[in-house]
Amino acid sequence: MKILERLPLSKDNSLLIVKIGDKAYLMSSSSGKTEILRELEISEIEKVSEINALNLQQINNTIEGIKVDFLKPSKIISKFSFKKSADD
Repeated sequence: MKILERLPLSKDNSLLIVKIGDKAYLMSSSSGKTEILRELEISEIEKVSEINALNLQQINNTIEGIKVDFLKPSKIISKFSFKKSADD
């Protein structure tokens, strides 16, 4: 069993897309109760997988952009001159 997607509706209630074996289901989850709302088609599962892959790629691109920006010399820092210490 694998939870592919979870959408919180409230503190205690969620909608889930769950894959069990070769089938997938839209399920509701509330405190103490889980219920299958309907079985999903393969095309619907493929769409969820594609969206998740795109979201992951966007996250990776954002992280890479942050890393590049972080490694760039700051305009403010480049205006400072640093004194050499006696040890240099």
